[in-house]
Amino acid sequence: MTALFCLPYAGGSARVFEDWAPVLAPGVEVVPLELPGRGTRLREEPVDRLEPLVRDVVGQVLGAVGPFAAAPVALLGYSYGSVLAFETARRLEHVHGLRVDHLVVAAMRGPRWPGPVVTTASLTSRGLRERLGRLNGTATELLTDDAFMALLEPVLRADFAVADAYQWRDGPGISCPVTALGGDADRSVSVAALDAWADATSGAFARHVLPGDHFFLRPARDELLRLLAAVLRPAPIEQEVA
Repeated sequence: MTALFCLPYAGGSARVFEDWAPVLAPGVEVVPLELPGRGTRLREEPVDRLEPLVRDVVGQVLGAVGPFAAAPVALLGYSYGSVLAFETARRLEHVHGLRVDHLVVAAMRGPRWPGPVVTTASLTSRGLRERLGRLNGTATELLTDDAFMALLEPVLRADFAVADAYQWRDGPGISCPVTALGGDADRSVSVAALDAWADATSGAFARHVLPGDHFFLRPARDELLRLLAAVLRPAPIEQEVA
């Protein structure tokens, strides 16, 4: 069994992954991670700096590793969550001596991608709603709900502040295999931007493009979960024939 620690996209909560477990079990144990300012941590202030977020996530993973001591540990990040997943994998490997067995990143440019980045955190409220509408990840009725957006906007701005500014400039990469996933209609993350993840690891790299836009995890859910199961479930051990 592989323990898969999952980090959501900007503004998302651990609930994003709540229906994955029945499909991936028993080969993969889904462990959604909650970030400050949302879900079960709604009363906490959202964090707009990378370092304290990585410390938070590393602490959650290390605290949960005990029950999975004999299991491979994998990390999955979706969009903004990919930044946290990669930096967590780096910290675990080079500071705590825990090499992650697999890193899965989705809908996010590679950490050294030199291409243009659309900044979002500094947009006006109207501009932020328009940007979310183009990404197609938030229902129109929610984008026009002022009370809902008043709650969500601080979390979104904090998350995008991290994602907008992020670039891996120094320090070692990771050594585990990396799988990068993207949507064939995602206009914000190109195939070249996905392929830039190959530079993040000295291990194997694979890229898969699934049907859908930036939020392909919804229309391509079944295909995505089948792919994750194939990538993460340990291969059966072949027994020698005497």
